[in-house]
Amino acid sequence: MKVGSRDVKCFECDASHAVPTTAKTTLCPRCGSYVDLQDYDIAARSNRNIRTRGRLVVRARGDLNCARAVCGSALVEGRVRGSLHCGGKAVLRGRGVFAGDIEAVHLVIERDAEVEFARAVRAVRVEIMGKTMGNIVCGGQVVILSQGTLLGNLHARALDVEHGAELAGQLEIRPDIETVPAPASADAPDPAAPAATA
Repeated sequence: MKVGSRDVKCFECDASHAVPTTAKTTLCPRCGSYVDLQDYDIAARSNRNIRTRGRLVVRARGDLNCARAVCGSALVEGRVRGSLHCGGKAVLRGRGVFAGDIEAVHLVIERDAEVEFARAVRAVRVEIMGKTMGNIVCGGQVVILSQGTLLGNLHARALDVEHGAELAGQLEIRPDIETVPAPASADAPDPAAPAATA
């Protein structure tokens, strides 16, 4: 049986290298640093630090309490206390306040979500289908779909607001807006797919 591979990036030196899709960990061939590739599924209260190139799922009853969670992709239905840094797609389905920083390549606020960001969100692409309160800095396009609401300031390169959507706050569209996250590899895990239990 042939096993596929995916590219992963080292947390320390940013070097990329190929690993089998079944790998749970790897060592960076350039600097020797450990890279976690596991998926984490948080279904209850957890105080663990997470730094993985895999998928992070915080279930509706999940409560992740750590200073900074770093992942390849994320699905958040519950609570995250601290910062979330996602190298791929981050999907928010729950309701609540995010007190920490959120950085993602692609941020999606789903239809039934009601989220408030205490700090500015940074992303390359943002899709808003639910209710969002807070400030967003986007290095690409922000799309507010017909049922979506953004109450807060928006700084982006491009904006698409569907009929019926709501936007209240200051708006700045400029071609030179930058964000921190680097694009994830094409093999970044889908945040909606099942994850291993932590």
